[in-house]
Amino acid sequence: MDNYDDGYTYEDKDTFKDSYRPRIGKYVKKVLKFIAILLIAFVYFMIFLRSSTAKVPKKFREFTWTDVTREVYSTNGALTVMKQKSEDAIDKNGLYQISDIYICPDADQVQFTVRYNSRNTINQLMENYSMTDRPTGEIFVFRLRDGDGNIYTEYRYSAAKKPLNEFRKVVFDNVKVPGEGGILYLEVYYGDDVRDLAPMNVTLTVYDADRYTEKVNVSPKDSEFELLPAPSYLDRHENSSN
Repeated sequence: MDNYDDGYTYEDKDTFKDSYRPRIGKYVKKVLKFIAILLIAFVYFMIFLRSSTAKVPKKFREFTWTDVTREVYSTNGALTVMKQKSEDAIDKNGLYQISDIYICPDADQVQFTVRYNSRNTINQLMENYSMTDRPTGEIFVFRLRDGDGNIYTEYRYSAAKKPLNEFRKVVFDNVKVPGEGGILYLEVYYGDDVRDLAPMNVTLTVYDADRYTEKVNVSPKDSEFELLPAPSYLDRHENSSN
């Protein structure tokens, strides 16, 4: 039988493989590089998204003019406003954060913004109280307490929401701003359980008279956003026993 030569040898096959191996390697490197770029872009996008959704809305970062402060300004021709950063702006469990604190001794007024995570904080609330349904409405209430034990519950607020975060601009009136050595604390409660030892109760420093304060120059604005009265159930529970 005659030998059949199809013109294809093992040497030719190896040569074929060798010629394509570098090209395949280049494709793999390009794919891996593209995946790496996508991962980096995704990480930066998530960081940007998280920071933007956690950022306090602009109107909540600014001093809020109210009927009380306008009246004082109209009478005196000026308004003393001080700004101070809280020494413990976030509670130890990371449930609440306080920022943009304004102290107005002329008007007996204190303003600040509270932020909480609409997922983690509410999940913790549901776990603490064995809830099966997510609570709705105005869930948390606020009180101020000074170093002498005086409690202030008269406040108004405005609400804002971003993905994963809730914000409350809180304005307390008729607050005697303490002098040297004085201090004001914010107490946050679940609205249906306003007790000192309640599971969701936290205490944050709003104002410390011995710490540095920055004087803020303010002038009345023509517009202001609506402030709602504090939930009525705060008064029902404020004197409840521990």
